[in-house]
Amino acid sequence: MFEKVPLLGEIVANQSSAENESFERLDKFEEIIELERQYHALKYIQSQYAQPDLSPKQRALAPITTPMHGVDQIGNQFSKKLLPPYLEEDPEIGLGNFRKIEANTTDQELALLANDGQFLEIHSGLKEHLSLLSDQMSKDVTGRLVPKSGVISKNDLYQFNSNETHRSLNEILKNGMNIKIDPSSVNKIIGTLAIVGASPLPITEVVKNHKMLWINGFKDSKVSHAVHDVMDHAWGFNLLHERGLGQKFSGFFDSIGNPEMTDIYKREGEIIASIAFGVRYSAVQENGFIPLISADNIRNIFEDYYNDGILSERHREAYKILRTMTPNTREYLSLGFTYSNYVAELDEQRRKHGKIKVRDSKDHSITGELSETDPDFLSVFVELHHEILSSKNKHRNDLFRFHILFEEYLLGIANRQISADQGLSIKIQNLDTYDYEATTVSADRLRWLSKNYGFSATKDALI
Repeated sequence: MFEKVPLLGEIVANQSSAENESFERLDKFEEIIELERQYHALKYIQSQYAQPDLSPKQRALAPITTPMHGVDQIGNQFSKKLLPPYLEEDPEIGLGNFRKIEANTTDQELALLANDGQFLEIHSGLKEHLSLLSDQMSKDVTGRLVPKSGVISKNDLYQFNSNETHRSLNEILKNGMNIKIDPSSVNKIIGTLAIVGASPLPITEVVKNHKMLWINGFKDSKVSHAVHDVMDHAWGFNLLHERGLGQKFSGFFDSIGNPEMTDIYKREGEIIASIAFGVRYSAVQENGFIPLISADNIRNIFEDYYNDGILSERHREAYKILRTMTPNTREYLSLGFTYSNYVAELDEQRRKHGKIKVRDSKDHSITGELSETDPDFLSVFVELHHEILSSKNKHRNDLFRFHILFEEYLLGIANRQISADQGLSIKIQNLDTYDYEATTVSADRLRWLSKNYGFSATKDALI
């Protein structure tokens, strides 16, 4: 088993005083300030490992020329192991714990090759850095809390909004997803095409971390968010609906505010979107990566629930999937990674947006926070993950289709064949109806998009 981690989109009608008291009890200043401290600590550590003073060439040669290797990315799961030694008050104890961490990938090995002096220098610098930020962190956290009730206001007040919005699944299916390049970014797209030329490298890959999109009217969106919003949120929720999981676990979804029927992009919608995202993200992990929580750990939770008589008929399918899953298969490895990725992100979501509250089905009073080991939550996670990987649901095909349509749109902008005010409208249920043989994307670039299944899920460059 593993240590429990607490789970972590327009203002609506005022909540009752009882609900406000529950929010205050669940989102405590002391807990959030600690999460804020961890957030800034990790940012500082990442900056030290990245060594920003190195030139691109020096950074590329760092593994053989630089004692303190340049490490561009420290993933959210590995950071859970790397951060505690640096936050240990006693530097010598921290150093001892640092040396106990085992590397499973090349990037992790590079991060752990810091010598004693380098570790102690970062440890000392971090302590000073957090001290200097103390007042600002307190101010930032206070600013996110409503002073009297302790509510992280926007998300808590919106969670149980019962009104259907233009971002409900029904409205998204009816009106589609509308993506448009910010006019100020057109020259960036044109310049990118000049860089990639006729190579297989897609424009999407080069600009994926840039904020240059309007998505359904929301500005300053990253290019990668287009894939997340279309394929993880909209496509994921649609699959949930088509497979009857929303109805099967209607009690669970009602307890967290029914994102499918209200707004699939609000805080609670990330529960579903994180599953499709994790499947994409798992495809680009280094060989040897071991997730924080394995599929075996999840199965053991179900075993305990079964032995304690907690499971009901609606949990049977998820339990069956776990019991019949073969170790080290794609589904086994992906489930562990995807679940671990969500759990690792919960503290960050909670820091910014507050915990996901759970309400009573009858009087709608707040009964607590959502637990990541709740049997309904786990069953939804396991079943939807299983459906995404099932060949009958064609997730890989539809993701490839969307990547083609989006790359073609960017090419059209870059070639000035599409005007800056023209957008790309996508209806996910119609992804298989387009004439892909008529695409202007080159064969080499199509092969790149097909082979690099999860490229848009990572900040890292895949070149």
